[in-house]
Amino acid sequence: MKRKIKYYLLGIVLATLTSLTLIQVFIFYHFYQTQAIRNMKDQVRAFGELFEDRDTLIDDLSKVKYGRFTLVDASGNALFDTKADAIKMDNHLERKEIQQAIKNGEGYAVHKSETLGTAMYYYALRLENGDILRYSKEESGIWQILYYTLIG
Repeated sequence: MKRKIKYYLLGIVLATLTSLTLIQVFIFYHFYQTQAIRNMKDQVRAFGELFEDRDTLIDDLSKVKYGRFTLVDASGNALFDTKADAIKMDNHLERKEIQQAIKNGEGYAVHKSETLGTAMYYYALRLENGDILRYSKEESGIWQILYYTLIG
């Protein structure tokens, strides 16, 4: 009888610890995602405010070594990309973050990059001339966050 109670209590403790860990991971994941979008927004706005004309912006973006910036015109055509050949890229007009930027001035989304093949965070900002400047960075998945939560 005592043995059954010990196993029962051990099961409750393990279930509770597992539940608390999963809740913590989901909270961290949401916080991480919110913070990532906020940081991306700041970086894109800094570039957008400094830009004088399209050529100057492309020249400045070509010097960026970290992150991925894409300049898209109002029709969704990629004009420049820091990680890929813009001429070979598909039209971006139907992308969620681009649609939001056209409609609201800014937008964000998390989805798989068709060009790079990995899950990415995207933030897009409509510039004064109608072009859209988009910044993307690789997403840390929930399993990566769980790993870092458990291991340290």
